[in-house]
Formats: sequence, structure tokens, C-alpha cells
Amino acid sequence: MARCSPTDKYTLVKGLIKNREVVAVTGDGTNDGPALSEADVGFAMGIAGTGVAKEASDIIVLDDNFKSIVKAVSWGRNVYDSISKFLVFQLTVNIVAITISIIAYLLFTALNIYGVQAAARIELMVTIIAVAGLLLFSFVALPEIQFSMLSKNSLPNGVAGIFAAIPFAIWFFLGIEGIANLAEEAVNPKRTMYRGFLSALFTLIILCCLTFISSNGVAGWEKIVMLPDGTTNDAPLPMALAQLGYGKDLIYQVLILVGIFGLIASFHGLMLAAGRSSFEFSKSGYGPGFLNKLSARFNTPARSLIVNMFIGIACLFTGKTGELITISVFGALTLYILSMTAVIRLRKKEPDLNRPFRVSPFPATPILA
Repeated sequence: MARCSPTDKYTLVKGLIKNREVVAVTGDGTNDGPALSEADVGFAMGIAGTGVAKEASDIIVLDDNFKSIVKAVSWGRNVYDSISKFLVFQLTVNIVAITISIIAYLLFTALNIYGVQAAARIELMVTIIAVAGLLLFSFVALPEIQFSMLSKNSLPNGVAGIFAAIPFAIWFFLGIEGIANLAEEAVNPKRTMYRGFLSALFTLIILCCLTFISSNGVAGWEKIVMLPDGTTNDAPLPMALAQLGYGKDLIYQVLILVGIFGLIASFHGLMLAAGRSSFEFSKSGYGPGFLNKLSARFNTPARSLIVNMFIGIACLFTGKTGELITISVFGALTLYILSMTAVIRLRKKEPDLNRPFRVSPFPATPILA
């Protein structure tokens, strides 16, 4: 359409769009403004184009070369395809992860409602598998460690870094107080509580030391924490195995599989304790009254477990794992401080109360704790 009027150009573009075509218009003059503005994509000439044409367009061709338009289309499609692929990947991964997590919550909540004996047996089974996995890792890594690696760049953030890392160190032992929540359901709590606490502490301390030395001793902490692009890695043990030459072989795969059992043991153990804590809190009159009712059929704190399940599922959607760990540790430390204060006050307020457990030496132990 040579020498057509601005109205003709505008009408042509509008008609093509009405027929569901994707329209691009090139122009350089003021009279091209309406068509450039109406088109899906308006290209204005950067050298010869007027200010009105540039203002009405979406893209300015800086060199006034029509070949640059082909390049712009190619780049645009590439960006669009990349965004599409990224969104599909992210949605797929997140939906699968959230779905599996919700199913896990439902299964373990149902297991805890069914009864503490069944729940404790499952917990013991997955814990044994997880501990075996850490022992296997230590068995493979310990012969290869270099003690000089344990002190290599040990304080990258100075002394302040120690305090920043403490919440994650406490997280390793967090939840051990949950053993006490099962005192009412134990056959002989005076004997079994001692055994439970001491065996749990011994296991955790040994595993903590073994895992720390065998992972960091392989090539230093930076090699198992920092990725090549400078970001941090959440799976240091597989990276430590990779440093030893175990790529994707059987030991590597077994360790990753066993790591899942460790997560299940931690997840289930905290769920077990949380349900009892909520129940006891409400039973003492400090929480909602409807939570202090036991299931008539199973004689377990079903309501507390279900409420905790919904809170946990809500937390899943935040995606803030690190922040949630810090909040959890802060909550636990607050609980520990209040507990120790309560021990000292109760001893003073009720000196003649029957006490199956001795705190020795008193009050040094609770004050130190």
C-alpha cells in the first residue's frame, strides 16, 4: 500500500488483529504513529524516525536496519521460551515437593493418632537406617581425612560467624526434650526416661563429631559447602563423597536415600513431641480448651496432632527453611530458659514434692543450662 494515508494504515492493522493475526509495523514518520501504537509490536527507526513514531512504538531499531528486526524477534522468542521452561520446571518441582510433603504430614499424623507404640516403632526403624547411613559415610571418609583441613579458613566471617552458626548447631540437638513428652505413656518412666535421654545424647554427640570430622576433613568446608557459581549447597555429604571420587555410584546413591530416612526420623520425632506439647499446654490451662481432649478410640491427642499438621503445612508454603530453623531454635531456647526457671522456682515453692528425677548439683545445673 504505497503512499497510503495514516487512517488506511491504522485500518489495515486493526483488521489484521481482528482476524487474530499478530501484527508488527515499522515506521519512521509522525503519520505512522496510530498504526505503530495499534500494532502488537511497533518498530520505529532510531536514526530517521521522528519523536512521535518512537513514542508510539514498542521497539526502536537503533541502526535503521531491517535485519535487526529479525534479530529482535529471535531474542524475544528465546526469552519467552526460557521463561516458559523456567516456570514449568519451577511449578513442577514445587508442586511435587509440596504434594509429597503434605502426603507425609497426613501419613505421620494418622500414624501418631493411631498410637504411640506404632509411631515409636516406625521412628526407631527409620532412625536406625539414618544412623547406619551416617556410619557408612564416616567409614568411607575417615581413612581419607586430613586434619589440617579442619582448620582451613575456619572463621571466614570472624567471631561473629560463630554466633550466626549457633542456631544451626542447636538444630542438630533440637527436639531431644520431646522424650519427656512421652513420660505419661511410658511403662516405667523413672527408668526409661533416663535411658532415653542418655542414649539419645550419646548417639547425637558421637554422630555429630563423626560427621563433622569426616565431611570437613576430606577437603575443607569450602569444597563441600560452596558451589562453583559461588552459591551455597544444602547437601554437603554427597559433595564430600564427590571429593573422594564417588560420583553417582552405589555408595553415593545409598547415602542420598538414607539421608531421606534421616529427614523422616527428624520430621516424625518433632511431630510426635509437638502433638504432646500442645496437648499438655492446653491441659494445664494455657492453651485452647479443645486441644486437651484425647481420641476416644485411640486414646491419643488427635486434635493437637491435627492442628499441628495444619500449622506445618502452612509453613511449607513460605519456602523460608533457614528463617524457620532460626525461629524454631529461638522458640526452643525460650522454652529451655522457662523450664530451668520453673525447676528452680518449683523447688523453692514445693520443697517436699515427690520427685522421681534428681537435679544434681542444684541449683548449679539449671542455672548453667
